[in-house]
Amino acid sequence: MLDSAGRHAAARLARRTTPRLVLLALLLASGCRSRFIQVSIQNETTQTLRTVEVDYPSASFGISTLAPHATYTYRFKAQGSGPLTLSYNESTGAAHASTGPVVHEDDQGSVTLQILDGGSVTWQPTLTRADPNQQQMERNPADETIAAWTAGDYCTLDGQARPFQNGCDGW
Repeated sequence: MLDSAGRHAAARLARRTTPRLVLLALLLASGCRSRFIQVSIQNETTQTLRTVEVDYPSASFGISTLAPHATYTYRFKAQGSGPLTLSYNESTGAAHASTGPVVHEDDQGSVTLQILDGGSVTWQPTLTRADPNQQQMERNPADETIAAWTAGDYCTLDGQARPFQNGCDGW
């Protein structure tokens, strides 16, 4: 049992500690968060794909097989800027590659890749980029339209080739 002086000391400690703990909790909850890009690879073909790999700035990820009409999802943090690239093999052994949108270190959001029969790949980026000066997110101009990149390494929109437009780099 605490005497009067002990109760007062405990009350003072609680008054000083509680606001600090609340402030720390708020900083942790609202403070730093990592920006990730989620990539979903959709096999819209009628065959199993093998050695499916996506390269992104500073690293890569992949899966050994992807069944017909299956989806594989992976999340990463971009370390630098550069294009996403996809490579895969059909079950017949035919190798395919496709270059997609450029991602930047401050990007976050998602990119959906649809692999279609005949080696065609559609890239659908939905990315936002942080403004390092304001610490707010702003819309990435490349996301204003959905652009499609195919294995022929050209950028299209509704079937029209549009290099240097709609977020497409000139390859």
